[in-house]
Amino acid sequence: MDHGEFLRREGQTDIKEVVKVARNWRTATLDEQEYAMLEFCEKLTLRQSEMTAEDVQRLRAVGFDDDQILAIVLAAAYRNFITRVSDALGVQLDPLPYDPDLVAVFDEYHDRIHDPRRVR
Repeated sequence: MDHGEFLRREGQTDIKEVVKVARNWRTATLDEQEYAMLEFCEKLTLRQSEMTAEDVQRLRAVGFDDDQILAIVLAAAYRNFITRVSDALGVQLDPLPYDPDLVAVFDEYHDRIHDPRRVR
């Protein structure tokens, strides 16, 4: 959620576009680098055992250098780590600093993928 709020505030992105990115980034207006980065991060998150050198090469092909690729990998891996720790401990998000439309998207996502029996 922090990334969405950062995109809205610092990127001066309309909340409707931020919600598109949060709900299904493929429906958002993205440039080639943004699309490739999100595609890479999604694969790293959901199908990490399928990652190959070709995935990194795709990032290079759209203009990312090795330092930027490392930053992308570290940011995605860190977010995955923190999400799993938070989920395991039942950490609840404080929605107060976020736009209500953005909170609604994350609530929908949470309800769809999380077991309601988890620790609260």
